[in-house]
Amino acid sequence: MKISLQFGWTRLTALLSASAVLTSALGTGLAAAPTIARQSLPAAEASSNAPAASLRLPDAVATAPGVTISGENGRFVGQVVINGSAAAAWAVLTDYNNFASFLPNVESSRLLSRNGNQVTFEQVNVLRVASVPVRNRVTVASSEQRPSQIQFVVMDGNEPIMQGVWQLQQASARQLVLTHQVVISPRSDLMRDVYSRVYRGELETTLVSLRREIERRSR
Repeated sequence: MKISLQFGWTRLTALLSASAVLTSALGTGLAAAPTIARQSLPAAEASSNAPAASLRLPDAVATAPGVTISGENGRFVGQVVINGSAAAAWAVLTDYNNFASFLPNVESSRLLSRNGNQVTFEQVNVLRVASVPVRNRVTVASSEQRPSQIQFVVMDGNEPIMQGVWQLQQASARQLVLTHQVVISPRSDLMRDVYSRVYRGELETTLVSLRREIERRSR
């Protein structure tokens, strides 16, 4: 019998802390979606003019073809090369009501408010722990800097749990580089390794899924 559990980030932390065996069960998990920066990123990270190379962290590794992920300890940079148009990429990144249709571990998302380039939306992510689906509902605030950057903060209740930026760069007439930089702030330092494993694995899935959807809309 399947059990469906509704958890906030705090209760998810307690669940993950309960047993070390869960670390191996967290194969794919939380999907991070675009969101608004309430805490300032370092200037080099937040600048819309910053080249992709300046966003790289040490120990970049090739994962899926065309995807590079680097970082550790809750700070990650992921990049994916996309054969598509900038217009299609922007449309996908800002399709707040439909993330569930192309991001595998997003169960639902809905736009809550828009005030110019400031957007707030709600997202329900699904993390499978020992085959049990654990749902995590978050509020995401994003600041759009069309056509190339979206800064974001993911909130659980009144507490920020991650912040970062999506950045689009034109590599050639029909090729883009999409960069995702994130800083994860778990409430417990003991959980940083767990969250890092979950997020790093999920980031690859997210980037590959975004590339697929952008290329589909670019045809």
